[in-house]
Amino acid sequence: MTAVDLHPEDLVDKELLGELTDSERARLDAHLERCSTCRFERAVRADFADELAREIGARAPTTRGGGFTSGRSVRSRRTGNAR
Repeated sequence: MTAVDLHPEDLVDKELLGELTDSERARLDAHLERCSTCRFERAVRADFADELAREIGARAPTTRGGGFTSGRSVRSRRTGNAR
């Protein structure tokens, strides 16, 4: 088993770009259910995408389904300060 199998970071990236296949979505969702490290990484990447989109004036990508969506940033969840 490789590090990619343990922590499918490539799938988090593909999710933010809206490029996951159904089987990749199932694999990522199953992994995220049991891995708090990857849930945090996913939130950080989505937060970065939101901030970058605001900087360049574009709409940020969001995840579909019951996962993380744009809105409150990771920073605001850590500090309790809403934007």
